[in-house]
Amino acid sequence: MKRDDGPLLRLRIASRLEQVAGAGRAVAEFARNSGLPPAAADELELAVCEAVNNAIRHAYDGTPERTVEIVASSVVEGIDVVVRDTGRALTKPLPTRGGFPIPSGPSRLAGGGMGLRIMVETMDEVRYSSKDGVNELALRKRRLPPGR
Repeated sequence: MKRDDGPLLRLRIASRLEQVAGAGRAVAEFARNSGLPPAAADELELAVCEAVNNAIRHAYDGTPERTVEIVASSVVEGIDVVVRDTGRALTKPLPTRGGFPIPSGPSRLAGGGMGLRIMVETMDEVRYSSKDGVNELALRKRRLPPGR
């Protein structure tokens, strides 16, 4: 995910769940202003909120005095977003795209555990790395669907 020196948005938020929606909205607005279609910007907002939620809830175990960094950049293909934390690293592989089972019934979302699947299904690219105590989840949303 290489930048083209286009516009850049950098956010640092406290690891508090009440900060998540505002960060997601800021990234979606940046994406729309950078030419991403509205529906794609909405999907990016959802994925960013899921990524930040995961950093807060899982990497930091809900500890509020930590920091999550979100960097969004406009690239030729679309919008790249990197969500960084310094908490516990992800220990399982990212799910694969396709075959996303949608649970049914009133408790379909009660157990959680859907965030990574949502990100993989809504983004064009999702990558995760952890090195020297820094975890990075990289998301890409293309301006046009692949093959166009």
